[in-house]
Amino acid sequence: MEDIKANVEQRFRETMQNSTGLAQFATVKREREDAGFKLNLMLGNDASQKSIRPTLIFIEPTNVEERMYFRLFYGGHRTFEDLPVGEVALHIVKDDSTSFSLPVELKAHGMNYLKLDAIQWTKTSQAARLAYKLVRDEIIVRTVENPLRDAIQTGQENDL
Repeated sequence: MEDIKANVEQRFRETMQNSTGLAQFATVKREREDAGFKLNLMLGNDASQKSIRPTLIFIEPTNVEERMYFRLFYGGHRTFEDLPVGEVALHIVKDDSTSFSLPVELKAHGMNYLKLDAIQWTKTSQAARLAYKLVRDEIIVRTVENPLRDAIQTGQENDL
């Protein structure tokens, strides 16, 4: 049974590492006249010289009043456009308890570039736990959108 669980977890992790785009179903949009903030992320190796391969990238506004504008992306995503706020904590999430976090101030009107290399992972990360919880909640919401409809088998019925 442990082999099955480990295999499923490994496949889930690899899928998130190789996927791009938003990992959240709904986002809170920010009404503003100027263009959103942009970030191009380049990843090197961590402190143990292993390639940085995140499962998720969690961008969290540092201002408490703006936390609703967070963004959660799959780990393969590298170019972030139209981010709603400029002062953020960037969380590179490795698994459900490990991440690297860095405060970042993005400049408006153009692309911001950030290269991460020789990072130290935090093993007991609240941000990693929260990011994984958000993904699990998204999977549940998307899977159970209409349980009655989804329980009905499709196909041709035999005439009796």
